[in-house]
Amino acid sequence: MAKEPVEKAKVDAEELQKPKSKLNLKMVLMVVILLAIEGGVFFAVGIGSDPDKTEASQAEIEATKDAQEPTTVGILIADKMSIDSYTGGSAKMMIRLDVAASVVKEKQLEFTEKVAAHSAELKDTIRIVISSAQPDELKDAQKQVVKRSLLVEIEKIVGPDYIEAILFPEWSLIEMD
Repeated sequence: MAKEPVEKAKVDAEELQKPKSKLNLKMVLMVVILLAIEGGVFFAVGIGSDPDKTEASQAEIEATKDAQEPTTVGILIADKMSIDSYTGGSAKMMIRLDVAASVVKEKQLEFTEKVAAHSAELKDTIRIVISSAQPDELKDAQKQVVKRSLLVEIEKIVGPDYIEAILFPEWSLIEMD
């Protein structure tokens, strides 16, 4: 009698260790049915919507084209300038930059003539503003303080109502000991 439970336990253990080769048929059928339903929904939605058929009047199309054209242009004020900045007495920085202005298209020609007429004065003003800026203003990624200072000083030379923004297409700062 004592041997029966031991043998029965051995047989149960052996059955548990055998890999199950049969897949659960109900589970496989459920997955296949769900995939078929999902595919049918995507197919039905794809047929029901046709993105090629869009309607708009010619005036709306023209308004969209006009809205996409840029209203400002970038005009180079100073090209490849190198400026030394002695900050705090001991630290020296060398800045290499290009300065441009974003100008409304309608005023582009007039602004370009003013820049050409005042080229030396503009470069001197840029040099003064950059060399007198604080180190943290020069290292700032946005350089907003420097841009605002330049905007004010450049507008004093060429006049207000031309410049939308000051841009630095090229800017490199080298710290020297």
